[in-house]
Amino acid sequence: GPRTESGSFTRESTLWLGMITILLLAGLVTVGTTAPLITAIGGKPGNVQTAFYHMIVMPLAFASMLLMGVSPALRWFRQQGRSWVAPMVPGAIGSVVLTAISLLAGLRDAGSLAILVVAGFALGVNAAVAAQIFPRGWMYAASYVGHAGVAVMVVGMTLSAALGKTDRLRLHPGKTVESLGYQ
Repeated sequence: GPRTESGSFTRESTLWLGMITILLLAGLVTVGTTAPLITAIGGKPGNVQTAFYHMIVMPLAFASMLLMGVSPALRWFRQQGRSWVAPMVPGAIGSVVLTAISLLAGLRDAGSLAILVVAGFALGVNAAVAAQIFPRGWMYAASYVGHAGVAVMVVGMTLSAALGKTDRLRLHPGKTVESLGYQ
């Protein structure tokens, strides 16, 4: 196929980096979830703390969402001037709106806000490109709609994890327990 200049930043290169990011995330989560099985081979099974997942998911989710937002704005091969700037405007709007809503909802965690900024960006860019391309046929817009859906999923998971409340209880037969305002 056609070759690009060495060091060029194209849609193809951002898609490749995005795939590597997702594969790295999947590999690290697999290592974490199988740690008890792997360590049991040596004797005493061990586990990975939830901090491990927080440490790997946050930066990789940030990178993935950023690449998912930048990629549709780029050309497949050589960039021409600043043609990539205009398609990113809906992403900037998505970032601002989602960040404002998150702050109004009470979110203050910097890591979660960073994820939501880039997820709003990815959602805005992909939704705008999908709307622009959809008149040519749904098949042309399908990947952008799918990526917008992934961004919505990341928004939901991030808000749920950051704003949700949990409580550990010990339940005994026949006894009523109160937690988080419920019985």
